[in-house]
Amino acid sequence: MELSSPTAVYLVEMAQLFHTTTDDILGLESEEKISLRGMNEQEKRLVYDLVDYISGHHKP
Repeated sequence: MELSSPTAVYLVEMAQLFHTTTDDILGLESEEKISLRGMNEQEKRLVYDLVDYISGHHKP
């Protein structure tokens, strides 16, 4: 099958390409995240307010 392991540099490049972390690619991360990159301050505030609302009102 000629399998190989990617180098650390390749993992970092993949993470950047897919806007994720190397831990996520390796299956080491279990938390979900929201990327605020590219959002303006108003959009970020809306995301924070929504997360606060859900975490305060949503009971599993």
